[in-house]
Amino acid sequence: MKLFFVNLLLLLTVQGSVSAVIKLQGQIKADHFFSFTELKQLQKQDKLSPYLENKLRTVLTTAIVGQTQYQAKHYLIKEELTQRKHFNFTHWNLERGYKLQDIDLALNNSAQYMNKNKIQMQEIDPSLLTEEITLLKDTQIYTINEADYGMARTNYKNTVEEFAKITQSKYYAFVPEFIEIDPKYLDQPDLKKQLYKGFHGNAIVSKFPIRSTKVIPLEPCYDWMLGETQAISRLEKFKRKMSKILFKTPIITELRRGQRNALLARIDVPNSPEDITIVVTHFENRCRPKCRKKQIKALLADLKEVDTPLILSGDFNNSEVSAEPTSFGSIIKRTLGDWQNLARATITWFNPLSEIMNPSFFAINTLRKAHDPTVPGLPIFLRNKTASLFWQLINFEFNDGNMFDFSDAKELCYQGRDGKLGNSNQRVFKGFASTFKLLKNNILAHFRFDWIFVKSMRIAGCQDSEDDFEDIKPECKNFIPAFGRNLSTLNYSYYRDYTEEELNDQHRDFSLFSLSDHDPITCKILI
Repeated sequence: MKLFFVNLLLLLTVQGSVSAVIKLQGQIKADHFFSFTELKQLQKQDKLSPYLENKLRTVLTTAIVGQTQYQAKHYLIKEELTQRKHFNFTHWNLERGYKLQDIDLALNNSAQYMNKNKIQMQEIDPSLLTEEITLLKDTQIYTINEADYGMARTNYKNTVEEFAKITQSKYYAFVPEFIEIDPKYLDQPDLKKQLYKGFHGNAIVSKFPIRSTKVIPLEPCYDWMLGETQAISRLEKFKRKMSKILFKTPIITELRRGQRNALLARIDVPNSPEDITIVVTHFENRCRPKCRKKQIKALLADLKEVDTPLILSGDFNNSEVSAEPTSFGSIIKRTLGDWQNLARATITWFNPLSEIMNPSFFAINTLRKAHDPTVPGLPIFLRNKTASLFWQLINFEFNDGNMFDFSDAKELCYQGRDGKLGNSNQRVFKGFASTFKLLKNNILAHFRFDWIFVKSMRIAGCQDSEDDFEDIKPECKNFIPAFGRNLSTLNYSYYRDYTEEELNDQHRDFSLFSLSDHDPITCKILI
């Protein structure tokens, strides 16, 4: 009889809209895990039973919500420079939560943390580190990518709940993007099968009350079952070897069930006339920019009717290079399927000066796009395939007439570095501060993958005739971003003396000399 009701609950859940807002009362929580037998079926069977197919769909479209013992925060902070009330917002790709213990130490016993990492302290400004620790600790709303739940690699912990405890936050919501079923996980001889859940996904952690959640599946851009089980071509083997040699970063196979998604939460902001909607997403990295463009387009269509202030954050993986397995066939197909690629190949073939021109165009375009994936592209030789993703955000208008705030009011930019999006994302001399570094000391291997986009609210009746949303005076908007910055000093304050075996581990999937392979990014939201 119990099994009958479990099946009935799964079927009723699946038959409803997967993107419908789910109130926290009655929410499915930790009772939708897989048994180890079911995990092996997910790993081995191409076609799943209807029961397991329904259960998988339910797990991937239902947020797990929870609370810690900490008290909810019911107050806002007054920002010194603007004299407006605000809260702090932080996004962090947590890299599975490998270094939660060190993050805990940094935030809650910073003196001990600095002493533990005293070798690294010689290279950084202690006062800046203290400032960034304070900013991270005093954040009211966090969004997280790459969180683990029930993975052996992170001691079977619910890393979202652990992070909530570390930051003394009361509320959290988590949804898995993937069920990790790779043999390197499931076939470990010392695996604690009763603790293994295999969840890996996105999360929202808040000191303010979470009212409701919603899961939005994104456009599939890569099949993590089929793509990871196919035979690896010689070209792909060469690419993986070069990645290990050049970037000290192995490319690993990850057998998974699931797809990319966005997690939405409606949050009660204290002493504010309205709630705020928080959205965290993680776009596909094993695909070309064309498919990520489809993902953002579909996500924005789903968000169009949101009538509250909104923050969209996440790892956008806005690279022109795909991490999907490579073959000569895929290169030929990509060339023939894109008129600009075909035009460039044709010009190169017939142009006797191509050996000089092509490297020149490549160098110019690399420098032009370095640290600024939003720069417009030019056809054929000076393309920027990632720019269209950002232009969709720039031109997007919600049904209530408000837009994402791309403002760059100098007085609201970190260190006065203005430029489009400068209020919400840290600008530097050229473009944006990078959040992901393949090589720490090579600026051409630095990328801005993590972003914060804020839908501000125009104040009705305010005397401002500007039609361009980003030019509206700050006093005529609320919920506006300010002082967006990276917390890179904190991220690279970590040090550990690794063994030779650890340094050369072919299966290593974590960064060695930072708290995460992505910097945390933060900004203030002025009310």
